[in-house]
Amino acid sequence: MSSTTNKVPSTPRSLRPGDHFGRYQLLDRVGTGGMAEVFRAIAQGVQGFEREFVIKRIRPDKSDSPNFVQMFCEEARISALLNHPNIAQVYDFGQADGAYFLVMEHLVGADLSNVMRTLRARDDAMPPSVAVYVAREVARALHYAHTLVLPDGTPGGVVHRDVTPSNIMLLKAGGVKILDFGIAKAAAAARPSDGGRPRLAGKLSYLSPELVRGLAVDHRSDIFSLGIVLWEMIAGQRLFTGTTDGETLQNVLMRPIAEPSRRRDGVPAVLDAMVARALEREPASRYESAEEFANELDRFLVEMPVADQAIPNLLAELASVPPSKPADAIGDAGATFTATGSPTEMRSRPGTGANRIYRTIPPPKPRRVPLPTLVGIFFMVVAVVVTVGRVVIRHQIVGSQSSSAKSVSTSK
Repeated sequence: MSSTTNKVPSTPRSLRPGDHFGRYQLLDRVGTGGMAEVFRAIAQGVQGFEREFVIKRIRPDKSDSPNFVQMFCEEARISALLNHPNIAQVYDFGQADGAYFLVMEHLVGADLSNVMRTLRARDDAMPPSVAVYVAREVARALHYAHTLVLPDGTPGGVVHRDVTPSNIMLLKAGGVKILDFGIAKAAAAARPSDGGRPRLAGKLSYLSPELVRGLAVDHRSDIFSLGIVLWEMIAGQRLFTGTTDGETLQNVLMRPIAEPSRRRDGVPAVLDAMVARALEREPASRYESAEEFANELDRFLVEMPVADQAIPNLLAELASVPPSKPADAIGDAGATFTATGSPTEMRSRPGTGANRIYRTIPPPKPRRVPLPTLVGIFFMVVAVVVTVGRVVIRHQIVGSQSSSAKSVSTSK
């Protein structure tokens, strides 16, 4: 890694595709977030050597903020320690043209957020075995981070704190990787040491209850967040998202969590139980570790295996079939799936593809009965009541006459 200090750099210049940045040439802008901008780039070497990377550079308007610079450097420090097949690899960290940057591996595929958004736009959801496979791979990566040991032998467990679909990549070649440790914390640092509340960070609808309440946060917070992601993958719906931030946070704390099988046909009861345990609001009631969660999911895959090319086939299908309805109204408007996972304008694409087997079950709607039908039912009920009443009265009269006749006969 390039050597650097935490000194705030001078205001960096704006970058455009085609510009050279250090030894890298920028190809295109992938996206911009709250802290950084991301570019696809190539590194050129001798004898025509080229390799694609992704460059994450702190945003120019944030480069003079010590807090943002410190967060960016912390992400680089943590990322340098992580080496796992299910975690996006960071190759370099340095400073060029007045800005800090990270160099990461270039992943070809789509982020899970775009995949789920596109499925929901088609009234579809992920097959249970594929969803479980994705969650298992993420759980394995999280366990590695949670149990990380530093080079000096001391525990250095890392809590991701932002386990969300947009930070999970499905690879076109198959496989799953988690990325963006931008707000991750070492386990000890994730707990408030001065009695104060920790900073509320991450996407609100994927926060754990303890993080919302400002309580101590450990690796079990990531398990809850992954439980939300798994629930949404197999249910084909959002779990806690509300119309306002306050409503979303309240939902995280209070909303009853239905079994995925109540929202989606074909979900086995054993999977309901796994999701329910991951989503226990009391941390002590969840899985003890991400490894335990991964092992449970692995046992499910023994009974319901995932096909070898399930993820590549899913990505290819979603890229070829046009959506059947607009994207989600909340937070998803105007975005759709692309081969690289980048949001683009919603547009139709030619091609064909089979509909997915598993369908989302919409919430039941009460049937409305027309007014003439209600009037007809009312008069039928009245007629039945009148008829029954006449029969009862007739029986009473006949019974009374019979009793009178018997009395007369006895008196004679």
